[in-house]
Amino acid sequence: MKHFKLLLALICASLFTVNVNAQLQLYSYTNQVDGYAHYVNPNMVADKLRRVKGAKGAGGGVVCPIGFTSKAFSIVDDYASDLPSVVGKITPNPGVSIQLTKISTEMRISSTGPIYVRLAYSVDLGVTWIDAGVDYAPVIADCGDASTYGEWNITGFPLTSGIVYIRVYAFNAINEFGRFTITNLNADGNLNMVDADGDGYGEYVDCDETNPDIHPGATEYCNDIDEDCNGIADEVFVAITPTGDIYLCNNEETVTLYGTEGYDSYVWYKNGNPIPVYTSSITVSNPGYYQVEATQGLCSALSAVQAVAVTESPFANIYSPDGLALCVTGSLKLKASFDELYNWQWFRDGSPIAGETDYKILVTIPGTYYCEVSTVFGCARNTAEVVVTPCRDGDNLNLSNMTAYPNPATNTVSFNINTGNSSSNMGQFFIFNMNGQQVVSLPANIANGVFNSEINISELPNGIYNALLINGGVQFTSRFTVSK
Repeated sequence: MKHFKLLLALICASLFTVNVNAQLQLYSYTNQVDGYAHYVNPNMVADKLRRVKGAKGAGGGVVCPIGFTSKAFSIVDDYASDLPSVVGKITPNPGVSIQLTKISTEMRISSTGPIYVRLAYSVDLGVTWIDAGVDYAPVIADCGDASTYGEWNITGFPLTSGIVYIRVYAFNAINEFGRFTITNLNADGNLNMVDADGDGYGEYVDCDETNPDIHPGATEYCNDIDEDCNGIADEVFVAITPTGDIYLCNNEETVTLYGTEGYDSYVWYKNGNPIPVYTSSITVSNPGYYQVEATQGLCSALSAVQAVAVTESPFANIYSPDGLALCVTGSLKLKASFDELYNWQWFRDGSPIAGETDYKILVTIPGTYYCEVSTVFGCARNTAEVVVTPCRDGDNLNLSNMTAYPNPATNTVSFNINTGNSSSNMGQFFIFNMNGQQVVSLPANIANGVFNSEINISELPNGIYNALLINGGVQFTSRFTVSK
């Protein structure tokens, strides 16, 4: 009788062996900067991505917020199995065999390459490497959002119970500083294993092959049964969403963290210490390591840590080395704060200027200018506004159409101009420094077409200044120097 029962059990087990033709996702890496996988089939384990054969971390403080970024790739034109690369390692559990059928990834590069990317795998511990024979040329986006999708269909992959290595080779770089970023690396294939209860988990990891509701990852109930096979019965499972890398902009933003809903009570923790928040969600603006504890009856659980980081917003200063009056050449240069990870968009009179996305701009049209400076993390600030003025008397451009004396000046400077008509009215008088900052603003009394005024400049530091008189729709300018 015992022999009959054993034979029956073996027959039932064979009926639930996963078919080798069943397509499954075996491995998925999404965007973790440290290279850890987003998903690994529970019937195997996977190491985090690592760099080999000379590939290095991005270094220099440049870490893209999304993806696994590397540099120091080869400048050679052709693929070879010993070139610098990024490697992933997959190991089937005992009693499980795998067969890869497709590998895909999204990727991007910096402007200095590497230009080509190829995939290869090894099933003999790296002694030999089988490459897919297809190269992709990623889009140039560096730390941006754009990416190129590459897909390698694998034929002839042996059904193996041993370690599988997957390498992504990047080559033909312009120089060693060229960066290569991988996102969304996925491996699909077949599984062959004993799965007596048909729940998708092999006998090595399934603690009860007679019940399809008991397996790793199953919902745990407070019933003295270990449903998720982790050795602990009657546990509550609570997780925080969103997950992954969360960056806030220098306390200018907030994020709401959500704990798994449906439990009786909650307590939130920051940096290991309880905080007085007892709901299933919390809105935070400060950096820290957050957790939530959920309780259901006599059962409770603490979530994994979710880190919230705060990244600096960009500097957003504006400089006008040529002043702010279009006088001598009819053009002047404006500059915004610079960093290699900044992006820029210039505005004139409140509207974006098409194509002006560099940190500097050559201005030929009067108007109110500012620049929006942003980082690769999405943090943005606007510079102060500066007013670029025409330099004209009527329709004639003239740097000195308003007299300033003495020039250079020490404590006071007088301005004189005949506006060309005999009207009397009130205008507006300004003085700007060479950074475009307004330092003097006064009403201007124009009597019988003449403006004549002495201005106290004793508080102004040494330097070159632009004076501007606005009379109706006409502007008059003068440049003078303060020297003490």
